[in-house]
Amino acid sequence: MRLGIDFGTTRTRVSVVLNGNYPCVAFQTEDGDFLDWYPSLIAVRGDEAVFGLRAQAVQYDSDWQVCLLHLCRQAKESITPNARKITVDLGQISLMGREVLIPVPEFYEKCQPLIDRTIEASVNCARAAMGQEEHGFQSLACVYLAGGSGVLKSSPGHTACAC
Repeated sequence: MRLGIDFGTTRTRVSVVLNGNYPCVAFQTEDGDFLDWYPSLIAVRGDEAVFGLRAQAVQYDSDWQVCLLHLCRQAKESITPNARKITVDLGQISLMGREVLIPVPEFYEKCQPLIDRTIEASVNCARAAMGQEEHGFQSLACVYLAGGSGVLKSSPGHTACAC
């Protein structure tokens, strides 16, 4: 089975190759509804973290921290191949906040473990969903970077394609 996974800034979508078509895989909510996307969202409260639909449910709860999401999304989307620094204006969320400049090499360095974990989680999810032996799942064939992630300097092994 071939899957296409788009880890978008706001939504994650999954498609499957099926007889020349590429239908989206549906995600079921706790209410029993189905969505053709999954929120690319993390919410944190102390040592507790929730993801996806649960994070979306608490994103406006003052006990949970997700307020930097929009600012960081804008910063990530503004990266170009020639960018030297990324700017996040924390003054937009706090009177005490200021503009923070992050050198792009430091940003890449900090992102790499997250990229590695995302790819590892994708492989594990695909294995669990399809069954390693039953369907002959051997490895993740490709990772295509699009949008703001297209300029990330991911490790070569993760972007090489065998498809």
